[in-house]
Amino acid sequence: MMGVNRPPRANDDRIEPVENYGVKTDVMGFINPGDKPLVWRGPMLHSAMQQFLRNVDWGELDYLILICRRHGDVALSLAQTYPSPEPLS
Repeated sequence: MMGVNRPPRANDDRIEPVENYGVKTDVMGFINPGDKPLVWRGPMLHSAMQQFLRNVDWGELDYLILICRRHGDVALSLAQTYPSPEPLS
C-alpha cells in the first residue's frame, strides 16, 4: 500500500521509520516478512507496541495512526498507558 519494500534502519538505539509519499511507516510485517503466520499473546504485543512508540524516531508528528487489527489487548494496553488528548474547544 505504501510502496515500501525495505525494513527500517537502526540508528544506535533508535529505529528510523521508512518514509514514502511523505508518510513515515513502521509495521509488524517488517519484523516478520513473508506469509508466515505470527502468533503473539498480549504481553508480547504490548512490548512490540511500546517499542513502536518509544524507540522509533518519528520526529514531530501531526498524527500517529495505530492500526490494531484483531488485537483488543493492544488497544486496551494503549488506553491504559497513554492519557486521552484534551478535547478541542
